Amino acid sequence: MGGKSKSSQSSTTTNNVDNRVFDFGEGINGDANLIDVKNSENVTVTSTDHGAIDAAAGIANRALDVNLESLTESYEFAGDAFNRAIQTVNNSAEREANNSRNSLNSITDLTKSLSTGGQTDIAKNMQNVMFAIATAGVVITIVLKTRN
Repeated sequence: MGGKSKSSQSSTTTNNVDNRVFDFGEGINGDANLIDVKNSENVTVTSTDHGAIDAAAGIANRALDVNLESLTESYEFAGDAFNRAIQTVNNSAEREANNSRNSLNSITDLTKSLSTGGQTDIAKNMQNVMFAIATAGVVITIVLKTRN
């Protein structure tokens, strides 16, 4: 029948690194010659972000200012809402206290009237009638005296 077989596989990765510096323009001296920065003594390399860092800082500062304004307005709104809610609760409690007081006074008057068989109400009404008659008598007397 068949025999034994054996297979193997191998791979190799090679990384080539080139550390040379190229200038594809006119060269630093204008003569189209490349300069080996690594081995040169009087080479100055200047890099710039073209104002990107300052612009980013400005944007970040403006964002912080806007966030501060938003938080301040939110706290003011919450404080106003809280104060209005407390005032509403106080007004409601005051109205309920007045309603309870009026109800208690009405019940007290009704109890007095019922305990005296209505005589308290009759006495109050008679008192009001007598006051009206007395006031009318004084007015009539004054009018009659001023005519004479």
